[in-house]
Amino acid sequence: MADVAITFSVLPEESDSDLNQMSEKIKGSLKDQCRISNLEIKEIAFGLKKISLEVVVRDDEGQQDKIEEILRGISGVGQVDAEDMSLV
Repeated sequence: MADVAITFSVLPEESDSDLNQMSEKIKGSLKDQCRISNLEIKEIAFGLKKISLEVVVRDDEGQQDKIEEILRGISGVGQVDAEDMSLV
């Protein structure tokens, strides 16, 4: 079976959240579930920021949902959206 790269957009609950700290929590929470191929903090608008996260997982049913559930369970995470998915 092939691998899939999934790009997630992770928004904090509060606009003044420490996204560097949240990034470390994300890395720790996902280390046994997938490979993180890219993690960036990006400006959205007017000082608002998000974490753009690309992970690589096996192309098995339910993998995207599993990663989303883990991300939503992290303290300070307000919204998680899958933005893109492609075979690698």
